[in-house]
Amino acid sequence: MSSTPDVEPTPTPQPSTTNIPKRKKRLANDVIGQLQDHLKDYPLDFESWINLISKTQSKDKIDEVRSVYDEFLGRFPFRYQEWINYISFELQRDNFEQVENLFRKCLLRLQSIPVWKLYISYVFRKNNLITGGEDSRRNIFQAFDIALDKIGFDPQGLSIWLDYLKFINDWKPINSWDSQTKMDLKRKIYQKLLKLPIEGIELIWNDYNKFENELNSTTARKFISESSSGYMDSRSFLKEINNLTTGLQRNIEIPTKADPQQVKKWINWINWELQNKMNLSDDDLYVRLEYILMNSIQAQSFSIELWWKFLNFIQLKYGINNDKIDDVIKMSLGVLPGCITINFKILEIYELKNEVSLVGNGYEKLVKYYTNEFEKVELEIEEVKGELIGDDEEESKPEELKQELFKSNKEIIIKQKELTRLSKIITLINVEWFKSIKRLQGMKESRTIFSKARATRKTLTHHIFHQVALMESKMTSTKTSIKVFELGLKSTYFGNDGEYIYKYLKYLIDINDDNNLKTVFETTINSKELDSNWIKLIFKIMIKYELNFGNIQNVQKLKSKFSEKFPNEDDFTNFIKIYNDELPYNDDLIKLVDFPEEPEETKKRSIEEVIEDETDSNKRQQTQSTEQPQQQQPSQTISDSKQFVSDEVYNLLRVLPNSGVFKERLVDNEALIKLLSE
Repeated sequence: MSSTPDVEPTPTPQPSTTNIPKRKKRLANDVIGQLQDHLKDYPLDFESWINLISKTQSKDKIDEVRSVYDEFLGRFPFRYQEWINYISFELQRDNFEQVENLFRKCLLRLQSIPVWKLYISYVFRKNNLITGGEDSRRNIFQAFDIALDKIGFDPQGLSIWLDYLKFINDWKPINSWDSQTKMDLKRKIYQKLLKLPIEGIELIWNDYNKFENELNSTTARKFISESSSGYMDSRSFLKEINNLTTGLQRNIEIPTKADPQQVKKWINWINWELQNKMNLSDDDLYVRLEYILMNSIQAQSFSIELWWKFLNFIQLKYGINNDKIDDVIKMSLGVLPGCITINFKILEIYELKNEVSLVGNGYEKLVKYYTNEFEKVELEIEEVKGELIGDDEEESKPEELKQELFKSNKEIIIKQKELTRLSKIITLINVEWFKSIKRLQGMKESRTIFSKARATRKTLTHHIFHQVALMESKMTSTKTSIKVFELGLKSTYFGNDGEYIYKYLKYLIDINDDNNLKTVFETTINSKELDSNWIKLIFKIMIKYELNFGNIQNVQKLKSKFSEKFPNEDDFTNFIKIYNDELPYNDDLIKLVDFPEEPEETKKRSIEEVIEDETDSNKRQQTQSTEQPQQQQPSQTISDSKQFVSDEVYNLLRVLPNSGVFKERLVDNEALIKLLSE
């Protein structure tokens, strides 16, 4: 029994799901039903969601309204405006138990000024100062303190500070102790506020000066002096933040797609905070960063970069085994379910947690997502084809003419390119899935992923066979690797894919497998379905192989075969190309040496190309000086000549045509020199 692992057998392909019957059409006046159907197909259409909520709420059926809000916020829990609308809907009906349940779900999670202000107004409503007395006042104080601790540092958060100061000012103390408590509390708020870069800080500074001077002019100077430096720093920091965020839109009613300019402003702000110019403790800095990141994805909900930064930050701050990161993962997938970057980031986290099932489910969902997209495009192509041959005249045409008609149709061409793109994405996901399972469980288990992927041939590219074969070569043996390559050569897979065959041949050269190399070559060069450009490249790599490791007789045989197959190819040009590619130079070395006086070539080359060639040439000549001393002399002459003119002049002279191009003298040199000297 062989010790070499066998490739997992290919499972039976699953039937296509593209023939799913279409959904029954709604009545014209059933707007809510139409919106619901639309959202099943396009769940990220925010505008339709807002319309559905509005239409449902206008019917004033509480259960239906709650259902649509719960569905929307279950998918997009970071949308604070819909939380506010939902809570307000319940408040209007005095459903306080439901209101408090909603606050528990969103208040600490969202970190939103409008939501916290709504919460404070609710606390006021539930705590009547006349009937509740000091207990009610204490509850309101506590609500303000928590709110300011969570969102008080927001540059746009002045209004909630002013509400707090107003509440304190409205307090009518009944004794001297309460009066002193009131003054101390007010001073504490002012001093805390003046240390924050917040809009309107100059107004607060003036109010604070007035407060201290009216309270006690003797102690005013002391307290004002203590707060002065903090105020000056905060004003300076606010100016820096404003310079970075000018034009930042923080409240976007209906997000559609990420705005690169807006995203850049958010990232500039985040990067500024990371510099910690305010010398905050780590805990305070992390609170600010988390707040800004949450606000950024509320405004730019479709920004991949901001979601990635949010996930990365939460991972660094809380670690991978925390409810917080699970919450952000859920939010990000709700709005970007098919985003490769976000999904791969999440799958990395699952792998770090050693959660094999979560890794498998994540990759499987991602493959399914893009497979569904693939099948949608397939259906669209079939619909276009049906329209093209819809009448009897077209239908009666021979199949070959129909295929020619399809191939020339621009809409079908575009959709075919989209299918190719989707195939590459699905292949990438499967390859990364294979690698992830290999890291978690080993090669044996990862082969099941490869086997499963092969069942859906139409959604794959050859890259999965190539990558798996290379992995097998590294992790097990070249024998198993060749089995994978050979499996991919079957007609049901990529036997007619020139790029795949080319990669296979390169691999066989790398492992010095001469027998398989020549066998694969001989069986593929006569293929009628293989693209001719790839056949030429395959010939080229074989000729180069024989030049390096074979004999000149084999080289001549290959050249003869090539000429027979491509009689219109220029033998002279191909001969030069073969030898010119022997060393990895960027320039056409043989032409530079053998045909230096060709004016047309000189005229076509740009200054940048000449400079690059000269730089590369000098570097090579320095390393080869001991091997080719006689070839160094022309370069040395050129190098010496450069010492007498500037680089700019020298490079200009290098690209000018030589004198032989011009049949007559266009400029009198002596007269020109005389003119310049005067």
